[in-house]
Amino acid sequence: MILGNVFTCNLFSNGTVKCWGYNEWGQTGYPLFDSYYNSHYSYWSPAAIDVVPLGLTVKGITAQSNTACALLNSQGGKVRCWGYSAYGQLGAGVEGSTGLGLAVDLGSNRRPMSFGSGAFHTCAVLDNGTIKCWGLNGKHQLGYAHTDIIYTPASDPVTGITGATAVVGGLGHTCALLNDGSVKCWGANESGQLGRGTTSTSEVAPGNAINLGGTATAIVAGSNHTCARLDNGVMKCWGDNAYGQLGIESTTDSNIPVTVLLGGTGDGTVLVQAIAASGTGTGGDNSGGARADAGNHTCAIVYAWDFSVWQKARCWGNGSTGQLGQGSTSNIGDGVGTSLASTGNIDLGFFFVGEIKTGGSHTCARLGDTMKCWGLGTSGQLGNSSWSSSSIPVSVVFE
Repeated sequence: MILGNVFTCNLFSNGTVKCWGYNEWGQTGYPLFDSYYNSHYSYWSPAAIDVVPLGLTVKGITAQSNTACALLNSQGGKVRCWGYSAYGQLGAGVEGSTGLGLAVDLGSNRRPMSFGSGAFHTCAVLDNGTIKCWGLNGKHQLGYAHTDIIYTPASDPVTGITGATAVVGGLGHTCALLNDGSVKCWGANESGQLGRGTTSTSEVAPGNAINLGGTATAIVAGSNHTCARLDNGVMKCWGDNAYGQLGIESTTDSNIPVTVLLGGTGDGTVLVQAIAASGTGTGGDNSGGARADAGNHTCAIVYAWDFSVWQKARCWGNGSTGQLGQGSTSNIGDGVGTSLASTGNIDLGFFFVGEIKTGGSHTCARLGDTMKCWGLGTSGQLGNSSWSSSSIPVSVVFE
């Protein structure tokens, strides 16, 4: 399950992928304005569209802004990308957008293990623990000293990164999780999203590991903020906090990691099992109903050892389109409205939450073999056969 700015994709257990929502640039994996689908800009549910024709089964997917990529099940490992490519983020040497999955050449004898996307760039973790990136490089988010667009992965990996296990991207920054549980970031740093204790226009090199005060097991990136889950269940975030997306009951940015204030004490302390952050800021591109304030909310699957909370979902930050799932459009965690600690779980029924993902202005959760989404829905990205937004979870229509 992945979410772009105004579209959504799901990876099924049989290795197929379906995408729905806005399709001006082929984000659903089909040619633009395909007559078979009545030349619509958008598709309002997975039931309304066929699987993305990738030729092989899929074992991983990623998306940001208006681009999606799939890691295919093949002996050598293959990546195919589709959607918007004004900045080369498809990695296939083309500038134009396409609904056809284009192959990405990562170099001989190298296999992609995982990958992540920023608003206008994409990166892959290779089998030797290095990272290669492509797309927009105006803030050095690709890890290279120049600011040229890279239309195909460079021959040299990002300098200073070894032992990488995961990579994530925001509007103009990139972060890597390493196999020792440390995190390194590079690129844009105006809001302190690199976590180095400073702010600057941008930083080319990953530099030293961020002082997290613990060992990270997962990382996510918003437009201009970053978060990590530590192995003790604590969540820390840093960077832009204009909407309370850091979860610290203020709107003050932080250039160092701060602990998300989820509430509880003792065995009732609320901890996180999985994390998500909306990293699909528009960068001024508001097509398909995308909003300029997109990419500014954060979510987590939470639990407590006294079982007062167990595998439930909570979101905070920008709530302008109902993407926090609490039945309103108010922000949470900004020190003005409802506090994060006093906010209840999102009402998803009696289901345990297996996965949660965030888009530019919408959110989705996997509940067993079902899926619910909430937030901005004007391009059909909620998947409930509607063009309407919803501040409460609605069920995705699969058939």
